[in-house]
Amino acid sequence: MPVPARFLKELIDQEGSVPHMYLDTRGNVTVGVGLLLATSREAEALGFVERSSGRAASRSEIQLDWQRVRGEPAGRLAPDYAQVTRLELPGLDIRRELSRRVDQFQSGLRRSFENFDSYPEDVRLALLDMVFNLGIRGLTTKFPKFCGAIRRGDWPAAGAESARRGVAGRRNEFVRALLTGIPMERVW
Repeated sequence: MPVPARFLKELIDQEGSVPHMYLDTRGNVTVGVGLLLATSREAEALGFVERSSGRAASRSEIQLDWQRVRGEPAGRLAPDYAQVTRLELPGLDIRRELSRRVDQFQSGLRRSFENFDSYPEDVRLALLDMVFNLGIRGLTTKFPKFCGAIRRGDWPAAGAESARRGVAGRRNEFVRALLTGIPMERVW
């Protein structure tokens, strides 16, 4: 299923798009639109460039930026980490990586929910938002009532079970609205 532009726009609005590495709310090194970089090797696989010159960054420069960010205290706003970094990921690379990861998440959702492709588009988008935030394992292990409601096709019950801690209220409302058919104008 191609991901609708409105979903990607909402995801970017909710997550933000940060070209340099930073620590997310849980202290994980992240870049772009909430793209977790669990190891420096994951960062090395991306097309980082030196901020001031635009020159392609070397593996050692990427490792150094990752280590600098990893060593910083968590809890700052993402832009605050720019001062300890020298590299950025170009916007096109951010979008490409976002698309790749969303495709991976859809594949995982198909494995976890055998009827995923037959669900209404808004339900599929709600699941994508949940899995983007939690990962497949986090979704299926931390939200068993939600997953059960999805498998039964009980969208209102899934909406009632969709609230996540540590996520902005607006984002939780967005997912609940997708699942329950609340007009989006009423959510915003």
